[in-house]
Amino acid sequence: MLSLLNENGPDVEGIFRKSANAASCQTLKEKLDLGKDVNLREESILVVASVLKDFLRNIPGGVFPSSLYDKWLAVTDEENEKERISAIQSLLEQLPTPNLVLLRQLFQVLHSIERHSSTNCMTSYNLSVCIAPSVVSLPSSHKLGLGNEVSKQISLVQFFIENFQKIFEDNTSTLSGESSVISNNREEISDTFNYFLDLSAAQDEEESCVSERTHSKGDAVPQHLSAAPHEGGFPGERRFLYPEKEKQGKRIPTHSDSC
Repeated sequence: MLSLLNENGPDVEGIFRKSANAASCQTLKEKLDLGKDVNLREESILVVASVLKDFLRNIPGGVFPSSLYDKWLAVTDEENEKERISAIQSLLEQLPTPNLVLLRQLFQVLHSIERHSSTNCMTSYNLSVCIAPSVVSLPSSHKLGLGNEVSKQISLVQFFIENFQKIFEDNTSTLSGESSVISNNREEISDTFNYFLDLSAAQDEEESCVSERTHSKGDAVPQHLSAAPHEGGFPGERRFLYPEKEKQGKRIPTHSDSC
């Protein structure tokens, strides 16, 4: 998925923002869950982007581990770029290898897409609004704040996108080398995806057992097991994507509108 998005995503207007066909997304997810061979090039790139967001959102513990949630958000309070990068690199050193590999490859793709924002209309800010809900995970005991806290999540992801090369000390992601870097790491990426798929499957099995025990006693199934995820991003995402238009009292574009 990352390889395909890195190759074709930069040329697609509204990539990660525009809604994909729900039935196609569900079909692709079911095939992947069953371990079937899938030719992603036959799928709509919007479907691939949507399924990737769903995959990221359902990684147990989160891509940005929820155990470090407060520390991730604290990064945005650092006064200058150098201090932010240093704080981020310190946190990255604490991550499991699969998380680190996935973050690096994901933000390489997002960085590549952002560099073509004149074509796809997806600036680093717009991308961060759409991606942050899938990668920044709240601790189970934490309630999402709708103000400053959401802004910090967006700001964190935006900083990662804009400073990918400095954060990961990557000098290979030039315009001529973006695709080759992803291609050379396909085996590593595949191993990482398989790791998280196995982890998610194990958690789903455990939650299914808990759900059956709870439901058999007449209690409702826990909401987090039955609620459908918000496809676009944060509730009120359009307000974050187009804040200047909301302030002016103009109609906020929908996902299907042009940039």
